[in-house]
Amino acid sequence: PKDSLDVKLTVDRFPLAVLQSFDKNAEISGYLQGGINVKGTVEAPDPKGNLELKEAFIRIREYGIDYRDMAFNIEFLRDEVRLDTFRIVTSDGRVTAKGTVDFNSDFYKGDISQSQINFKFDDFNPFDHRQFNMQVSGDASIGGKKGEVVFDGDLNIPKTEIYLPAIFN
Repeated sequence: PKDSLDVKLTVDRFPLAVLQSFDKNAEISGYLQGGINVKGTVEAPDPKGNLELKEAFIRIREYGIDYRDMAFNIEFLRDEVRLDTFRIVTSDGRVTAKGTVDFNSDFYKGDISQSQINFKFDDFNPFDHRQFNMQVSGDASIGGKKGEVVFDGDLNIPKTEIYLPAIFN
């Protein structure tokens, strides 16, 4: 057929260490893996596939970031993007998430019809520095329709410390 597509994009163990060139003080490891197949026509492409983050680690001591185990799996369907795995583990906690973003038409057009992503925080430390730190537990979600984003949750922040001069310097 005229203008038909049959394209395959493969990401095979793309190293995240290349991101260290943006911040020499960051320690980053892990890789991206996945593939997207695009069929259909130029006027109506039909992309399907997934992208995974595997064996990822990031430490930026300056900001108290120490994410020891990070992973995600995103699946792309014609009218849906599905997050079926999302995980960040710190020294004494974690955050996980799952959800979907549905579209009125092909996802690459950006016309969101409905979305729902649910987060579970279990003693998660987004940053843990001697001058600023925080711990979060509980559940949260973000979702809604186009133009009507709703954040909901029951979060507990048992401890937060911020030394203001460190933030303003």
